Amino acid sequence: MNMETPWNGIVIGNAARSNDVENEALKNYMENEARRDVMENTALRNYVKIAAGRNIIGALYASIRRDPTVWNGYDEVPFENTPLHIAASRGNTEFAMEMMNLKPSFAKKLDRDGSSPLHLALGNNRLKMVRLLVNADKDLVRVKGREGVTPFHQAVAMNNLNAVAEFLVACPECIVDVNIRGQTALHIAARGGMVNALQILVHWLRRNIHKDGDVWQNEILNSKDNEGNTVLHVAATNNHPQMIRLLLNRSVDKNLKNSNNLTPLDILQHQANAQEARNILQSAGGLYAADIPDIPTLPDFLQTNITFYELMCKSVVRQQMNISNKTRRALLVVAGLMLTATYNASLNPPGGISPGPQNSTGDFHNSTTDSTASYLLKGLAMENNPVGKSVMTSRACHWHYWQAATMIQRIEGLSACLFPESLTAASSSSPSFRCIAPAFFRPASIPRLSFINIKPCRREPK
Repeated sequence: MNMETPWNGIVIGNAARSNDVENEALKNYMENEARRDVMENTALRNYVKIAAGRNIIGALYASIRRDPTVWNGYDEVPFENTPLHIAASRGNTEFAMEMMNLKPSFAKKLDRDGSSPLHLALGNNRLKMVRLLVNADKDLVRVKGREGVTPFHQAVAMNNLNAVAEFLVACPECIVDVNIRGQTALHIAARGGMVNALQILVHWLRRNIHKDGDVWQNEILNSKDNEGNTVLHVAATNNHPQMIRLLLNRSVDKNLKNSNNLTPLDILQHQANAQEARNILQSAGGLYAADIPDIPTLPDFLQTNITFYELMCKSVVRQQMNISNKTRRALLVVAGLMLTATYNASLNPPGGISPGPQNSTGDFHNSTTDSTASYLLKGLAMENNPVGKSVMTSRACHWHYWQAATMIQRIEGLSACLFPESLTAASSSSPSFRCIAPAFFRPASIPRLSFINIKPCRREPK
């Protein structure tokens, strides 16, 4: 304890002397600014900006000790060049991280040129600063600046492959962002002729394990900008065979039309020296717009008569939307009871299981036989029934299991109505689910009995 006291005293003394020096420096600066008729609040904010440029954290706290409300002005102005912007652009990591702790809102604020601190750090190639900002808040990758460009778009446009890869790992959702022209990062890479960047993006779409990865792979690769151009249209416009080959090897629709009613092959048709690209596209099934049947537009569709199938689907959807949670829970309990009874009936057919041959009186040695199933068994008694098989004939057994399977389908359809949001997951795990419409609106087919261990006995001819 005696040894720690002097040491702590030295630390406190040094900190106090440091604070005195910083306060004195700020005082001299403020006096000089006052002689120049600069307002105190403006002078104090300018002092902090100078400290940000020189990476002096002590000056930051000196300004706070002088006026704790010094930061309020930044929050009131929508677009402002904050000290964090200055520190990020110059790569002053210590000051920037201190500002992130004190005012995290500055990280998403745009300056008067439409740039966030991450935009500035990336534009000035401050890669260490970029990593620190993204580690502090991964959503900074998606902040939209001037013309809707995010830092992720900027990294692609700069062909900064390291930043592109790190942004995708840190924030996979940034792949869906578009700028004011409707362009994704893939459009930007294709327009700039950056094959390596486009290759990273396309291969990442196939490799990522995000829950929406399958949707992204289809939608983003076929996404259209404001002019209706897909990434393949852009690659065809640039007459870039390598890009076209890369895209055709993935889930790209090669015959989509843009706003000018042109397919990628139409674009190549009007370009000189595009024979190689045309051959690649045609060999993959690319067509001219004139060879593609016209798809009915929405006004055309709305003028057609409604079909019976649409009426039924409309009725189901409206019922789903109007069912309360309390009713859903009650119906789910009923469905569970019905499902339990149905499975029990499928595993225990009427009449039970044959224990073997009949006795001398002609009765079955089966205690499970009762009057309820006598109408199925009457006249169906057989000599030498194999042990462990149903006492019913093939026709009766098939009828019984057809009824059981039909009931199971109806219950699955009821569950689909109660919980429509679970249809996608259910369809991947249960082939009997139908994602188009509930099962009880379609006739059930007679199920195959290969999955049933209890086999019916064949009636032997007399």
